Amino acid sequence: MKASPRCVAAFMLASVALIAGSTSGQAKQSATVTLSLFTSFGEPIAACHVEGFLSFNEGDRTEYGSRFHGLTGTGIPFGKTYRAILRCRGEGVFGPFWVSVQRTHAFVVLGVWSRPGHGDYYTGAEPRLTVYVVGSPVPKNQQQWIKIVGEYSDEQEVDEVSFDSHSARFYNFFPGRFLLLLVTADKLLCDKQVDLLGPGARLQLLVSPNGCTVKALAAVKAVE
Repeated sequence: MKASPRCVAAFMLASVALIAGSTSGQAKQSATVTLSLFTSFGEPIAACHVEGFLSFNEGDRTEYGSRFHGLTGTGIPFGKTYRAILRCRGEGVFGPFWVSVQRTHAFVVLGVWSRPGHGDYYTGAEPRLTVYVVGSPVPKNQQQWIKIVGEYSDEQEVDEVSFDSHSARFYNFFPGRFLLLLVTADKLLCDKQVDLLGPGARLQLLVSPNGCTVKALAAVKAVE
């Protein structure tokens, strides 16, 4: 039996409605979000709660802070950009932090380099860290670089290892825990964790074909 044009039209409209409903359901997908706050040395900061969690997604400026209990929020729509403000008992306010929510259960680590009220971290014109490379197995005319990457912050800095002094210098980091990488253009020679404790930090990186070790000279602690 041939279907009438009216039945075909009704079927098509129902199909469009189902597709639209499916697309709408995907757009409204939401998550449980747990935030965790650490110092730049990896020490947890306790007794905190979310004071604000503002959406900056596709023109949406909804404040979702009321959906958080402590540091865990439920029913947070998926989105690439939220601005989080945290308040911790005895420590004050931290933030803003920029958070992306792309999974149904999101665990987000937030790092801060100091306590509130410490002001600008000005240390003068001298390098905050000097790394001396000792015993590298690469040819003397081959360029090496050292990169430091903050483990609880978004800090990164790179410097060439000088052919003359066999050292690299860094000027822009804040105290904290870092991963130190010694590389050539095509090879990772070694990586070590270090705590950089303040300005004037100095260390030797003792390199061998099997890796490297850190010898602290000033304001540095090797993490084993």
